Amino acid sequence: MGVGKSFTVYAENQDQKIEWITILRDTIAKHKSNFRGSTLSQAAAIWIPDDEVSDCMQCNKAFSILRRRHHCRKCGSIICAECSKTKAIIPGVDKAKEVRICDYCKLFGPQ
Repeated sequence: MGVGKSFTVYAENQDQKIEWITILRDTIAKHKSNFRGSTLSQAAAIWIPDDEVSDCMQCNKAFSILRRRHHCRKCGSIICAECSKTKAIIPGVDKAKEVRICDYCKLFGPQ
């Protein structure tokens, strides 16, 4: 069993959900920067379940047969291919292979 913990946040609407996700991402990034080099900063992200999201969490376009869901390996968000064109090495996932990350983590996430 790992040291990580998880929890569920419920929102009344899509706007509130996006606000929660943004606040949580910013807070996690802020606190992870205090623990660089520790196991906390290198832990793999907890993925958001596929059935919890019907639209890309960045561009808000609806998923379909043609627009597939992808998980950012750094933050766990569900995004479309357009919002996850970048690959990077994430130590908690694979120390040698580049994996898919979202545009948000590319721009704002701790490296």
